[in-house]
Amino acid sequence: MGRRRELVTFAAVPREPEATAAPLGGSLTHALGLDFEDGGDIWRGDARIPATGWLPGFPFPRASVLLSFADTIAGSQVRALTLPRLSVTVELTLDVVMANPGQRPIEHLEIESTLRRRGKRIFITETTFALPDGTMVAVCGGTFSAISRTDSPRPDSGEPRPDDNGRLLSGSVADRIGIRSLSPGVAEIALRNDLGNSTNSLMGGLTAILGEMAALSRLRADAETDHLVERLQIRYLTPIDFGPARAEVRLVGGPPGHPVVLVEVRDTALPDAVAADLTLWCRPVPHTPEG
Repeated sequence: MGRRRELVTFAAVPREPEATAAPLGGSLTHALGLDFEDGGDIWRGDARIPATGWLPGFPFPRASVLLSFADTIAGSQVRALTLPRLSVTVELTLDVVMANPGQRPIEHLEIESTLRRRGKRIFITETTFALPDGTMVAVCGGTFSAISRTDSPRPDSGEPRPDDNGRLLSGSVADRIGIRSLSPGVAEIALRNDLGNSTNSLMGGLTAILGEMAALSRLRADAETDHLVERLQIRYLTPIDFGPARAEVRLVGGPPGHPVVLVEVRDTALPDAVAADLTLWCRPVPHTPEG
C-alpha cells in the first residue's frame, strides 16, 4: 500500500502576499479535496469536492479543477521517477465524458493516474475520474518532461490528514488565489509564496484556472449565460516566474451553441512571450426552471 500524499509547494524567491487574498496554507488541490497515494505505475486518489470547486450554480466541477487534480497526481507520479531531477508539465488535455453532467451533484470522485509511457525524458500519463459507482466522469492525458535542474526529494509533511471541515475551501477559488477579472475575457493573478511549484513558477493548475475563468467571463458577456467546458487543452510554453500572470481571450469561434475559445497566458514582466495557451470547447449550461 502506498503512502498518503499531500502536495507541498514552495518558492525559492520570497514574494509578498496579496492583500486581497488569504494564503492557502497548503496546496490548492488539497484545499479542493484531493488526496492520493503513490503506487508505481498506477497512483490512486480521491477528491471530496466542495461546492466552491463547481461551476457557479451548476453542481459539476470546473474543467480546470479536474485538470489541476490530474496535474498534481500525475505530476507527482512522474516526479517520483525523475528525482533528483525535476520534471515539468508540457501539455494536459481533459475531456468530460459523463453523459448529462449536472444532473446530480459531483461531490466525490475516485481518481487513477496511469503511467502510459516512461522514457528517458518524456513521460505520458492518463488520469481518470469516476464516481464511486464506477460511472466515468472525465479523462485527462498528460505529457511531462524531466529537466536538468535537480533538487532533493521533498519530504511528506508528517502531519495527520486534516479533517475535511477544517481544510476544504469555503470561499470562491478566484478569491482565495487572488484572480482578478480586468474585463470580459481578461483575468490576472499575482504570484505568491503559496502559488509556486517546485521550479518557483506559477503552478500549472492555477494557469489553467486563470485561463478558464478568462474564457468563461468572455462567453458570459457575449451570450449572457454560463458555459460548461467539455474539453480543455493547455500547453505550457515558458514558466511564469515573476507575474502578475495575465490570461486574455484571443479568439472565439466554433459552431452555434458550441463555442471554442482560444486563450493566451503571459507573464506581464515578459509580455512578448506566451507562457501557456489554452483551447476550450464549451456549451451553454442548462438551467433548471425554478419552481
